[in-house]
Amino acid sequence: MKSYFKPRAPFSFSSNPYDLGTLMGLWHSHDDNHFLLKIYRIDEKEFSNYYDYHLNYALGNNLTSEEDFFRHAWQIVQTRIKHLEIQDPFSRNHAMHR
Repeated sequence: MKSYFKPRAPFSFSSNPYDLGTLMGLWHSHDDNHFLLKIYRIDEKEFSNYYDYHLNYALGNNLTSEEDFFRHAWQIVQTRIKHLEIQDPFSRNHAMHR
């Protein structure tokens, strides 16, 4: 399955800051994690531009509709929130999930 998100080109040193992946590129099975990691790192003022960047990529490549893209991105965020909510606040790893 092709990712809805624009991947970083492998070995690209001048990629767009919103492109997803590492210097080695993007593993599409991990695109959801890369999408979230980027959200954690950018300023809240950039969220709209970040979302629009990937939406325009998906629409421009006929990967999905705007509505399905929103559902996909929202489902990724909701899944991560649910994961964080079930973390035990008394476990040794609690500080990692703050």
